[in-house]
Amino acid sequence: AESYAEAAQKNGVEIQMIDVLSVLNDGSLRENPDSPLGEIAVKAMEKAFEAAVLMGVKNVFIPSVLSTRIQNRYHLENTAENLRRGKKIADDMGITLLYESFSGVRDTKEIYEKSGGVRLVYDTLNPLKYGFADSACEEIAAYGTEMIHTIHFKDINSSFSSDVPFTTGVGKVEECVQAIKEIGYEGWIVNENTYFKTDMAKAGADPWE
Repeated sequence: AESYAEAAQKNGVEIQMIDVLSVLNDGSLRENPDSPLGEIAVKAMEKAFEAAVLMGVKNVFIPSVLSTRIQNRYHLENTAENLRRGKKIADDMGITLLYESFSGVRDTKEIYEKSGGVRLVYDTLNPLKYGFADSACEEIAAYGTEMIHTIHFKDINSSFSSDVPFTTGVGKVEECVQAIKEIGYEGWIVNENTYFKTDMAKAGADPWE
């Protein structure tokens, strides 16, 4: 943490947020918070908040993907309660806890309400890639600036096997940009394209270009 803080100050860079998926990919986020496994989720969040404070990072987020993805009512209720408990700790520490949902609008709004207002890291490609909505534009309008804290942008080919430069894939980038403008969003927009893993990179192209 100290090394990062020194390097950040020296080079004028900033880590926007810490992602704690790696320590929550045991499925604990969607388990009963009073069970031994569920308790791990809140403890992992607390440790992430402590690291964020030491590093001067303001935001910590949890994506509900892979083994943390909600598949039933039990998962939804537990996820919301774990996030509620995590948010209380984060608020006390001056950290903003965020959530990346892999569920539709109805369930995501319920989690938002039951968690005490944990805002979203919204990925414009998730609805199409994971099949829980037909249009990111409709979701953006439904969540608005009240719920959306950060936006992740990427584009992908039609087989969902490789990221591609913006507007050259099926991610409806231009439509999403317009939807973002229409809600008056002015927060972080993160380029999440994994250029270094794309077909272009495999063919020898320079990912930085």
